[in-house]
Amino acid sequence: MSDVHGLLRAAVRREPLLFVLAVLLLALAGFYPGFGTVANFRNIAIQASPLIIAAVGMTYVIMTAGIDLSVGSMLFLAAAIESSRVVVGCPTAVVFAAICATGVLMGLINGLAVAFTRVPALIVTLAAMQVFRGAGGHITGQQNIDLPENLRGIGTGSLLGVPTPVLLAAVALGGAFVFRRVTFGRYVQAVGSNPEAAVNAGVPVRLVLVGAYTLAGLLAAVASSPRPPDSAPCSRRSARASSSP
Repeated sequence: MSDVHGLLRAAVRREPLLFVLAVLLLALAGFYPGFGTVANFRNIAIQASPLIIAAVGMTYVIMTAGIDLSVGSMLFLAAAIESSRVVVGCPTAVVFAAICATGVLMGLINGLAVAFTRVPALIVTLAAMQVFRGAGGHITGQQNIDLPENLRGIGTGSLLGVPTPVLLAAVALGGAFVFRRVTFGRYVQAVGSNPEAAVNAGVPVRLVLVGAYTLAGLLAAVASSPRPPDSAPCSRRSARASSSP
């Protein structure tokens, strides 16, 4: 029994918020009988998936001691391109590839500007936020985004009973493994801890910065795809709401 208590104490020390989350879930399940149902947790997982995906990329940027204010605008621009007439008639796989390429390009722009100029990341991404938001608004004409039926499966489909957004979020959470076990993740931590020491240790600081911001752009674009519908009968997305972080 003492071993069990020791493991519980060690788990609480490592992840204190998990204990708080467990207490909160138990309290909500006690006050609201329908909260603890499988259907409700499934709905919560679907609604949280886009935030989880985008948050993984933002985590890498923050760990480099940077910031990216343009995540919401990148998500909006990717969603706008997804619904544009240029790609709307293409197969779903082609549309998804186009969205990913858009995210990589947006993140690459941010990363290059942060890594190769002396402008702080706050200013770079603030300017990028306005540019991406304006581009998305130009594509949509500041109107609601209506996805055709063949593209709604990205956000509303399922595989083996698991919703597609949840699967994408689970894959994105693999970033935790990269962060701890892969060289790039360790480089990110080194750059964020002490850039000068990282340079002296031979870490390619500029490439790491570009990689972190590019990853954030890619995941922000991917997050635009599984975004759940605003209403049950149709998958309509508000352009103005999408443009906010």
